[in-house]
Amino acid sequence: MSGDELKDFLTKKRVLKAQLTKFREKIDFEKIDKSEGDLIVDKRKELWKMFEDVFDAIYTACDETVIDSYIEEQESILENIDEIYLTVVHKFKTSNCSSSKTEVSDSVKMPKLS
Repeated sequence: MSGDELKDFLTKKRVLKAQLTKFREKIDFEKIDKSEGDLIVDKRKELWKMFEDVFDAIYTACDETVIDSYIEEQESILENIDEIYLTVVHKFKTSNCSSSKTEVSDSVKMPKLS
């Protein structure tokens, strides 16, 4: 492969990393309901696959002397994607717990004061 192809793959990687950063910021600062959580899980799988494809292409195009640094970078990015997923799961579980507590307390009737 040529140096131009490697350059193209590195550009794709930068674009994906920017998308991942925006994705992370959205999750960190917004409340998540079930449907959004499901979409995020799907998006996580999609991002994971896209990063794997880009890094596979980079490994094919790059010199063997720098391949280890790309492997470390890929592992770091995939760990970040997993952390995003765990954050979503945690937020969703926390949201469900607080919702169910509210439902229980709403069903309790207080005695009338005379």
